[in-house]
Amino acid sequence: MTHVTSSSADARSLPATAASATPALAPSSSLPDEVRSTYDFMPATLAGYAAGVGVVAMQFWNEVPASLMSGWIAAFALMGLGRLLLAQRFKRADPGSQADWKRWRLYANIGTLVAGALWGLTGWIFYFRGASIQQTGLIVIVYTFCASAVPVLAIQPRMFLAFVSLAFVPLIVRVASGASIYHYQLAGELLLIISLTTVLARYYRQALRRAIDLKVHADQLLAALQLLDKGLPLAPIASFNAWREKGRFVKKGEKAISLFMPISVKRRADKDAPADSAEAGAVGEGSGTFSMFMLRPNWFSLNQTEGDEFAVESVTPAWDAVTAMAALDIIEEPFEHLQGNHLGYARARSIGLNPMNPLKHKTRFHEMAHVVLGHTAVADMHDDEALTRQIEEAEAEGVAYLLCALLDLPGQAESRFYIQGWLQGGTLPEKSAKRIFGAADRIMKAGQPVQH
Repeated sequence: MTHVTSSSADARSLPATAASATPALAPSSSLPDEVRSTYDFMPATLAGYAAGVGVVAMQFWNEVPASLMSGWIAAFALMGLGRLLLAQRFKRADPGSQADWKRWRLYANIGTLVAGALWGLTGWIFYFRGASIQQTGLIVIVYTFCASAVPVLAIQPRMFLAFVSLAFVPLIVRVASGASIYHYQLAGELLLIISLTTVLARYYRQALRRAIDLKVHADQLLAALQLLDKGLPLAPIASFNAWREKGRFVKKGEKAISLFMPISVKRRADKDAPADSAEAGAVGEGSGTFSMFMLRPNWFSLNQTEGDEFAVESVTPAWDAVTAMAALDIIEEPFEHLQGNHLGYARARSIGLNPMNPLKHKTRFHEMAHVVLGHTAVADMHDDEALTRQIEEAEAEGVAYLLCALLDLPGQAESRFYIQGWLQGGTLPEKSAKRIFGAADRIMKAGQPVQH
C-alpha cells in the first residue's frame, strides 16, 4: 500500500501549501491579493480616521490647550496625506516581482504603525481631560479602529497585534493609572475586550486565507487550461513588465493569458431608481468607486518570451537536487495533477512538481521530506505510529523551512505560515521535531558536493 501526499490542501482542509507562496512569476500567489486588498481599504480607512479625529476634536475642544489640539490634528493630517499619496502611487505602479509586492506592503505597514501610534497617543493625552461621557466616547472611538482593522490586518497577525498594541494598550495603561478600583476594573475589562477581538481576528484570518487560496488556485487552473489550449507546456507566467525586468521580452504575435484581476469601477446613477430612494443616493453623483474582478489579458508564459536565461528553480552551489535525489533513491516524474490546487505531490519514492510552481525548490524539499520521513509508505508504519495529515504536512514543511534557511533560499516566510496553518495553534510533538531535524540533515548531506 502506498500513500500519496500533496503539497496542496483539498477542499476539506485548511491550509494550502506553497500556494500561499509569494511568487514573482505565477498567479499562485496570495501576496498580490493581500497587498491590493490593503490599498483598496486605505481610502475608507483614512475617511474613518478623519471622522474619528473630528469627533474627538469636538469632544475635547474646550478641554485642551489650542496648541496641543492643533499639533494633534496636524499630526493626523500629515499621516493621512502621506498615506493618500502612497495609495495614489500604488494605483499607478505595476509591481512585478516578489520584492516589489513586499516593498509596497512594507510602505502600507509603516503607515499603519504610525496611525496606531497616533491613536495610542490620543488615548494617553485626552482620557483624563474630559468628563465620563467624553472618556467613554474616546474609548469607543479608539476601539472602533482596532475592530475595523480586523478585515485589513488579520492576514498579517503580527501587524494586527502591533497596531492594536500601539493604539489600545496606551489607553488601557492610562485608564489603570487612575489608581482606583473603578479604573482597575475598567482597564481589566478593556484588556478582555481587546483580547477577544484578537481571537476574532485569528478566525477571520483563517476564513480570509481560504477565500484567497480559492482565488489563487482558480487562477492557476485557468492559466494552465489556457496554456494547454495554446499548445504550450506548463511553465511560469508573468506580466509583460515583470518579464522585461528579468531581461526577457514577449515574442511578436503572442497572445496574452487572461486572469481575473481586481479593477476599480466608477459607480453610475441608476436611472430607473426613484430620485429619493436609498439606491439612487448610493450610486449617484459623487458616490465614488468600487472594486470588482474581471478577466484581463496581462500574462505571458515563459515559452512566449525570449531573452536572458531564466532559472525555473532557485539553485545554489551548496546543494544539488539531482545528486540528492539519486542518493536518496527518489525519482522525479512528470507532473500529472492539473486538477485542483496541487503544486507538488509525493507517492511511494516519486515526486512531481508543478512547472508553474513559483517556489519550486521549496516544494521539492517538502515532497522529498514526505518520502524521507516515510509518509508515502504507510504500510511500513505501525498503526500506533500513524501520523495525522496535519502532523505529516507540518513535518514536511518544517524540513523545507530548515533547508531554505540553511541554503539561504526564498520561501522561509511562506513555510512558517504553512506550518502554523496546519498546526492550527497547536504545538509540534517533540518526536516530530527530532524527525524534522533528522530528515533535513539527510537531505542536506545527500545533495552536498563531494569534497576531494
